[in-house]
Formats: sequence, structure tokens, C-alpha cells
Amino acid sequence: MERPFNKSEFILELSRVLSYSQEMSIIITEIIENHFFITPKGKEKIIDEFILKLKIDDQQAERIYEFVIQIIKNELKNKLKHPFK
Repeated sequence: MERPFNKSEFILELSRVLSYSQEMSIIITEIIENHFFITPKGKEKIIDEFILKLKIDDQQAERIYEFVIQIIKNELKNKLKHPFK
């Protein structure tokens, strides 16, 4: 049975999978925390901020966004499967 992620584990997972430094992963996490990521406008704002703050292209920003959303979806799914974990 897996443990749910906390913020520091989330940052480490981003760093590991995306091969980014911890500092970049912290910036990604802060951007996600500052926006409502479920709406299409929220997605656009997040991707624009990734491009601006991380100095990356649109394709990389989209990849990061999709990966972050996948982590969040998996954690929500685990919470629903095992609510008292």
C-alpha cells in the first residue's frame, strides 16, 4: 500500500521524473499552488507561467503540466480507493 504524497515528496518526484533540479521543481509546485488548475483558463495560465518563469518552450511546459496533473489524479484516485489510509 502506497503512502500519499506530501509536498516535499511531490517535489522529489517531479525532480526525479522530469530530471529537473529541486529548485525548478519547487518553482513548478509554487506555480501549481497559485492557480486553479482544473479549468482550461487555469491550464493556459499555468503553462504561460511555466514558460515565463522556467524559460522553457511551449511543448516542455505542456509536458510538465500533463505530468503534474497525472500525479494529482493518481493521488486523488488512491484517496478514493483507500479513504482512511
